[in-house]
Amino acid sequence: MGYNVRMSRLSLGVAAVVTAALVAPAALATIPRLIVADTTPFTVRGTHFKPHERVRVAVTTSAAVGVHTVTAVEAGSFLTRYTQISLGACPAYTVRATGNLGSHATVRVMPECANGPTP
Repeated sequence: MGYNVRMSRLSLGVAAVVTAALVAPAALATIPRLIVADTTPFTVRGTHFKPHERVRVAVTTSAAVGVHTVTAVEAGSFLTRYTQISLGACPAYTVRATGNLGSHATVRVMPECANGPTP
């Protein structure tokens, strides 16, 4: 095999790796995500949902369930606050968001506490 053939194959391999490295983060950026922005009051931020999608956001703790329906803005984000959700010292909770256009995301927090999770 000649030098030029080996260099061509090497160049193609490097190009493939670089392309994959650049495309992978871009693909992840479009996956709907939930962020618990604050716990007092319990605040949930959603990103990368579909524009104007109606999203049902449910927060479940061992002591309470809160459900809000919000509409994502043009950029696909939303923010909602649960003033009735109160967390204990070592809280376990789940946040699920389901959009009417097919977007969905879940955050589950199960902390390791000396006495176990509290409501």
